[in-house]
Amino acid sequence: MIRSTLFTTSLAFAIGIVAIQAADPAKSEIDGSWEIIALNYGGKEQKVGSKSKTVSVRENGIQSTSHNGTPRGKNRYTIDPKATPKTITFSDFDKNETTGLGIYELEGDTLKIAILTDTTKKATERPLDLEPGPDKIIATYVRQK
Repeated sequence: MIRSTLFTTSLAFAIGIVAIQAADPAKSEIDGSWEIIALNYGGKEQKVGSKSKTVSVRENGIQSTSHNGTPRGKNRYTIDPKATPKTITFSDFDKNETTGLGIYELEGDTLKIAILTDTTKKATERPLDLEPGPDKIIATYVRQK
């Protein structure tokens, strides 16, 4: 009886720790302030000029974006850095509904994220790679220090 109670208590404690970790995400490898330095939309490079600056700040599963210092939006994200390729899922900040499934690559202080351009697919399908193509948006960021 004591052994059974001890096992049940230990199991409940372990489940509680896992639940706390899931509810309080640890700092992820992409947390920080990131400036967009390149954008490819549908296989075509877009102008990212020296006169404009788009920054995304990612922290604890929340991404806030600004353009030239003006806030442009906020959403939630989760990553799976152990997946191959690494995955990122974006969701609406208020409703927590998936808005985009993507993949990413982090090399030093450079981050590339790819999502699909098709609004009917981007919440249900991920790109297969980070190569430019007619059906993808690829954003390249550099970490701000």
